[in-house]
Amino acid sequence: MKEKKIKRETAITFLLIMSFITIPVNHIQSENAAEFQGASCTNFSARFGEVVLFGNSEDASGDHPLMNDPEGSYVFVYPNSSAGYGCVFLGWYWQDTYVSVQGGMNEVGLCYDSTAVPDMPMNSHPERPYKMGEDWLSGKILRECSNVSEAIELVNKFEFESLWFQLFLSDANGDSVILSPGLSGEIVVTQQIDENGYLAQTNFNRANPESYYGKYPCPRYEKAAELLEEIDSENNITVDYFEEILDAVHVEKIDGYTAYSNICDPVNKMMHIYFASQFNEKVSFNVTEELSKGERGIKLSELFSEETVTNGLDLYQKYHNLYYTVISLASIGGFLVLSLIGATTYLIIRKKRKKV
Repeated sequence: MKEKKIKRETAITFLLIMSFITIPVNHIQSENAAEFQGASCTNFSARFGEVVLFGNSEDASGDHPLMNDPEGSYVFVYPNSSAGYGCVFLGWYWQDTYVSVQGGMNEVGLCYDSTAVPDMPMNSHPERPYKMGEDWLSGKILRECSNVSEAIELVNKFEFESLWFQLFLSDANGDSVILSPGLSGEIVVTQQIDENGYLAQTNFNRANPESYYGKYPCPRYEKAAELLEEIDSENNITVDYFEEILDAVHVEKIDGYTAYSNICDPVNKMMHIYFASQFNEKVSFNVTEELSKGERGIKLSELFSEETVTNGLDLYQKYHNLYYTVISLASIGGFLVLSLIGATTYLIIRKKRKKV
């Protein structure tokens, strides 16, 4: 009976110590990050009459290249050439060397972006001419396609071993689609149903929402959809209103932040960019004019005022420091837990031996 009592006391001690250490850390997580766990980006488009707009919120978390480099985002300009249409991309340098593009628009108004989703195995198609990882999917889309239909046709010429993202495409005609990995192992197309309406995606698979690890419905998606549903005429589908939506879905949490946001106007060939959730200032590009200036990469932070960049970096640093503080506390807490368990166990065993 004494031995059982000692084991029970040891277990209770262990649980009490673990509760004391982990409750504060979990509390911090729930207040600052529970709403947007893991990778997070938001893409959306809307059309009403002749007006078409496309929005993107580029959120960095986890091993995202911008997670530890808030000034690492770039605008990449590629004029038309033998490769195809001229394009303006947003992205970064991978390992400080390789251009990595995340979204953009070409000279005829085809826009694209993407969001991370749970990885899905895809059917083998060795007969297809292109293979993901060997051929540049996003580059070929903007270089070779003038509209959504052509882009879908091109994507279906690619072989994917697996697919961990979904593409959002929109064009100057107002057509918008989401291309997602389906349960069948093939690409599933989600289209904007009505001529006047909207389409949006975050990080749940539109073809298989339940795969989002219990995080569906997504609050960013619901917020974007709520605001997009308010558009009922050409008068309120504006850059200013899309800016409000981007502000509403931007991320501030201990393990991630919104690195940049952008709005594309495919009809007028305009691109509007915001740095690190600072929506008081935007940089606007006339895509046609920018393409005429030649190929180049432009560091995003160099396009904005010093005040905007400083405020954006301060916001980033606030949550970045908090993240590493929590990680440090968790590490220290784990060490203390093990030390206290070891010490408690030692004292109980020593006490037992004395009695024996």
